Amino acid sequence: MSQTGSVAKCARKRVEELLDKCVSKEGEWKVLILDQFAVKVVSSAVTMSDIMEQGVSLVEDLRKKREPLPKLEAVYFVAPTLDNAKMICQDFEGKTQLYKAAHVFFTSMPSATVMQKIKSCKKLVSSLRNLQDANLEFEVVDSRTFVTENEEALGLLYGEGTEEGSPSTDREVKAIARRLATLCLSLGEFPYIRFRSPQGSGLAGLRAHVPGRIASAVHEILSNLSGKVDQLAGQGSSDLIVLDRGIDPVAAVIHEWTYEAMCHDILDMKSNVYTYEVETNGGKMEQKEVILSENDPLWLELRHLHIGDASLRLNQKMAQFSGTNKAAKARRNGSDGLIDTKDLKGLVQSLPEYRDQLSRLALHIDIATALNARVRKYRLDEIGTLEQEVVHGDATSKDIMSLIQSMPEITSSDKIRLLMCYVSTHQERLDNARRQLWSSAMQVSAEEMVCLQNLECLGVAVSKRETSDRMKFSLRKPKKGVRREKVGADNESSWQLSRFVPILSDVIEEVDKGALSSEDYPYVQAPSTSRVGARSQDQKSSSLSGISSARSVRSTWTKRTISSGDNNSSLDVSHAGIGRVPGKRRLIVFIVGGATYSEMRLVHKLSQYLGREIILGSTSMVNPSSFLQHVHSLTEMEDVSLSL
Repeated sequence: MSQTGSVAKCARKRVEELLDKCVSKEGEWKVLILDQFAVKVVSSAVTMSDIMEQGVSLVEDLRKKREPLPKLEAVYFVAPTLDNAKMICQDFEGKTQLYKAAHVFFTSMPSATVMQKIKSCKKLVSSLRNLQDANLEFEVVDSRTFVTENEEALGLLYGEGTEEGSPSTDREVKAIARRLATLCLSLGEFPYIRFRSPQGSGLAGLRAHVPGRIASAVHEILSNLSGKVDQLAGQGSSDLIVLDRGIDPVAAVIHEWTYEAMCHDILDMKSNVYTYEVETNGGKMEQKEVILSENDPLWLELRHLHIGDASLRLNQKMAQFSGTNKAAKARRNGSDGLIDTKDLKGLVQSLPEYRDQLSRLALHIDIATALNARVRKYRLDEIGTLEQEVVHGDATSKDIMSLIQSMPEITSSDKIRLLMCYVSTHQERLDNARRQLWSSAMQVSAEEMVCLQNLECLGVAVSKRETSDRMKFSLRKPKKGVRREKVGADNESSWQLSRFVPILSDVIEEVDKGALSSEDYPYVQAPSTSRVGARSQDQKSSSLSGISSARSVRSTWTKRTISSGDNNSSLDVSHAGIGRVPGKRRLIVFIVGGATYSEMRLVHKLSQYLGREIILGSTSMVNPSSFLQHVHSLTEMEDVSLSL
């Protein structure tokens, strides 16, 4: 695999270590048995060819009926649930056991009940070669990003019916904390843990304490394991900050104009799978699916570029190829000097020696073409421009109304996203009169208005109040709007649609300077005075890398002049801690309720510019469509039982 970065590396290394422990005889094959959750964990860390290199000949589903293979040993990698333990025992009960021996690895520490069930099966115990917790209960998104796969966290923890002591709420908090703790354990970290303060969230009751509850639970897990796990560093080896989606709901709905984010928003990709049509050798069109991952060097090069820059880069690559290749020149000369996507697919067939390179190029030209076509069809550039003006305080609800009334093709989703940008940055403005006006003038249904009102569940003061106690939405209180405008000529962007920067940037910048407020972001267990001094010195030295602040480098992200080496920002360094930069403290930022692709890009860029290993984690990745669905359900959420 070509993945770099600490998250991807540690996950892959952990899987390989587990399989290495299962070698009985050289050349002897094994069966790998996974449950539904473990499939996501393993497939995000390694490929099938990687697994086969470790001596695995077959991968099976624990919950499905399996044929006996009494000559092979089985490797179980499953969540530590009682149901899973029962199914493992069943494989070794009866007249004929399914496998010669068993290696059982749980994704996290099993309960006493689960262990008792395993011990009660005598045939299984006699066949056991390994029994341990793997501390690997997270899914790799990319080299710097992971998720705990708690996709219903927003509804379970912030829904209208959320109550203290609710079984589903308690289970969700424990599940998130347990999975986040396995990330720390896999990295060998026992970080100082901070969380977003209830006082700064604009929330009351249980919702306000979600980050603190998760932070405390992670600290408890790591404290209990301290001294028992060899690879776990002493406390304070890194920093972990637990936030929630309410810190910046705008980032989840505003149109982001970089290549990867647009793929997940406008094309609504699922699990990084892009579906497109290709022409077969027989001239027929058929659908093809491809996974966009860090194994694709062109995806690495394009994913964080503005769509304008990405399109220019693709045109340059096509021109470069056609200028040096005779077959490409012939096609170009016969088509008014241009090569379209169909011609490019023909080249793939006629030039087998360049097939892989051309296939990737054809794929990304197809994607860019689809993105640009959607932008033109739905006039998304006009919508995006107004969104930027709204969040910076340069436009009002009247401007939104005017645009919507002049744009019959605007979708209901884009209407709601515009209005959510407005109510999130212009709080306590919505009353009954304005609701009726928006409903009639902008054709917004009562059902759609639910999304706006439900932002209250995340701490946004949407409705007018008699006394103002609006949330402290940013680290600094702006005079106008919520977002600070970039200052100075050096910060002027060539792309006006790239003015918006997620609030997460402010948090990371303050951490890097050692200036993050302990009142707004308290510690679970504060470091000692001497330790604080040492950390402050580390942070000062980490900032002396040629830049005065993270905000001063943002202007370079969207300018036309981007060097080819600026696109893969993953740090690939050797150190005791995987992915750690010598002399710099690792920072893990975890967002409850979903992380956005703009925040994912931000972490890559700040890691590079600050010279610091930064990892982004969340309960799930969200695009605007999925976020709207989750927000809409906040007042409809029922007591959902978890499967894990």
